[in-house]
Amino acid sequence: MKFLIVGANSDVAKSLSRLLASKGNDLILLSRDRSELELQENDLKTRYNSNVIVEPFDILDVGKFEEIFTKYKDVDCLIYVAGYLGDNQIALNSLEESDRIMRVNYLNAVLFINKFALEFEERKKGIIVGFSSVAGDRGKGSNFIYGSAKGGFAIYLQGLRNKLFKSGVKVITVKPGFIDTKMTENMKLPPMLTSTPEKVARDVYGAISKGKDIKYTKWFWRWLMLIICLIPERIFKKLNM
Repeated sequence: MKFLIVGANSDVAKSLSRLLASKGNDLILLSRDRSELELQENDLKTRYNSNVIVEPFDILDVGKFEEIFTKYKDVDCLIYVAGYLGDNQIALNSLEESDRIMRVNYLNAVLFINKFALEFEERKKGIIVGFSSVAGDRGKGSNFIYGSAKGGFAIYLQGLRNKLFKSGVKVITVKPGFIDTKMTENMKLPPMLTSTPEKVARDVYGAISKGKDIKYTKWFWRWLMLIICLIPERIFKKLNM
């Protein structure tokens, strides 16, 4: 299979690329930093003799969407891993920060995926994998701007899954909890609730192989978030999460 990965320089995407390459798949890796992409390319070709194409691409550059789509629309699977956590407090006072959080995690993700969704629908096959987050399941005071973008993205993927079902196109929503990555290196994460990029990659690969609709990783986040979502609002707002 041929996979297109957007946000390919993230820790999770790197682990996923290695796993996919080890299974004999072809890869197209898109991210902003050319030098990091080239390091990945050399590593994957050396380790697995993989067919790998890398190209610098910023999801904020809407003007390049058509070019990327035209070049790579023949892929079998599109994986959107790009994300930006940002700073909720800064975003409250900064249009630029809020805009970036919304565009990377929702708006530009939707605009980009739509092109491939229509192509896959016409082809009557294909897989779309989008990374949302457990943060999108319920709004919390600590990260509600990021959470709202991820929540919107999850609803988009749900609707897209419904629309494309009859055409045979698979849409998978990935909802990770805490992950030990560069993005969270300054956060104090609870070890029992925190996954690794390698574990997330294995879970995503399993979801693709088994045709899952929604994949929480680690698995217990599905039930933890169900409990959190069942807490009445009058109580939840007092918890100051």
